[in-house]
Amino acid sequence: MSAPRTTHWEAMLHVVKYLKEAPGRGIWFKNHGHYSVIGYFNADWAACPIDRRSTCGCCVLLGGNLVSWKSKKQ
Repeated sequence: MSAPRTTHWEAMLHVVKYLKEAPGRGIWFKNHGHYSVIGYFNADWAACPIDRRSTCGCCVLLGGNLVSWKSKKQ
């Protein structure tokens, strides 16, 4: 996510085209009028009072629709 390339964009478009042609797969995207890819990342440094471990998380939105997310305790 820090250095996207043209190949990443093409791969994402390939997945979106596949999903568009297979509407019975159960994934629905709302049309917000754009296809921007936005990523958010957050970290909470040593906030757990029990083990003092950090928690980080990220999410990726495509055209305003959540397509990926992850949360991990370090």
